[in-house]
Amino acid sequence: MNVLFPLVGDSVGGSHWSVINLFKELQKKQSINPKIVLHVSNGKLSKHLDDMNIPYDVFHFKTLAGQNSNLISILFFMLYHAYSIVKYIKSNDVDIVHGNDLRINLTWSLPVKLSSAKYIWHQRTHLSNSVKWKAIRYLANHVVSISSYVHNSLPSNLTKEMKSHIKNPFDIKITYNKKKARRDININYPFLKDVFLIGYVGRLVPWKRVENILYALQEINPRVNKECNIYFVIVGEGEKRYTDKINSLIKSLKLSDYVSTLGFFRRPSKLLSALDLLITSSHNEPFGRVVIESMIQKTPVLASKSGGHIETIIHNKTGLLYNEDQSSNSLSRYIYSIAMGGVDTMPIVDFAYSKVIVEYSATNHANKIIDIYKGLF
Repeated sequence: MNVLFPLVGDSVGGSHWSVINLFKELQKKQSINPKIVLHVSNGKLSKHLDDMNIPYDVFHFKTLAGQNSNLISILFFMLYHAYSIVKYIKSNDVDIVHGNDLRINLTWSLPVKLSSAKYIWHQRTHLSNSVKWKAIRYLANHVVSISSYVHNSLPSNLTKEMKSHIKNPFDIKITYNKKKARRDININYPFLKDVFLIGYVGRLVPWKRVENILYALQEINPRVNKECNIYFVIVGEGEKRYTDKINSLIKSLKLSDYVSTLGFFRRPSKLLSALDLLITSSHNEPFGRVVIESMIQKTPVLASKSGGHIETIIHNKTGLLYNEDQSSNSLSRYIYSIAMGGVDTMPIVDFAYSKVIVEYSATNHANKIIDIYKGLF
């Protein structure tokens, strides 16, 4: 069985790590031949794949369906690329195309349906209630969602047999010694020595609400220098307008002495291991991959009580949830209490680790996906 994973390649995010983990597991199966194709060469994703010695093809598309939300534009590029995609599928004897990004799903699903191959639509974001999503039923052979929050947003015309909720895969074997990870981080960032290190790790886009963390830190600012030496790092890249807003806010709130933006990290798990606390402030997060990655590294997690966070975190057992509706007050009180040792996080991180290594195993994920593949033939 030849399975193709088309990826855009202009960024690296949680969906790409999920595909990579699934790809590695499928490589172990004699009956399955996985393959990756990128639409953007010399991008961040191609560098990642090169570093990991993962082979890939390059199939250049200048514009993909979905880059413009206009329906006419989407339909045009679905049809525009159809011949090239069908030809590629046939020349490579592809049996299944597994899409993991909206632009990929919109660009590839129709041509795949016009070929002899089957299409898996992996939905990784919460869908709106727009009637247009009902078209997914006619574009995909099966839809996979990453959380109950996302699963419940799937169009109502999808039959029970056409959809599955499968948790994201993680490489649970990659763990770092926390003390060594912190020492290594301190070599490149010596100003992080001897501090209670808090981090945000992820894309910088408005719905991630990183500004909420900054407002919360401002509330405890008068106490920080006297009692608990907190330092907050923001790791990731994103929309320029939003990153400019965050940088401007750091200055206007006078947080520059203990807040830094560190940009993109190629190996975020090591940084997560070095943190004393991860905060994920997004509202209605579809899943929250960084939450699970932190649990694997035994780093405590403080997250907004919304979206997929409610599924991945059991409050006071595998992590901590703060009330997102109480402005920055609830968050600031939690940050201060944790930093000052008012919350015993050791049993929390130990219990979280014991759960995630079972529930989010890449092997278990791959076996469930393979069952779907087999069910299409």
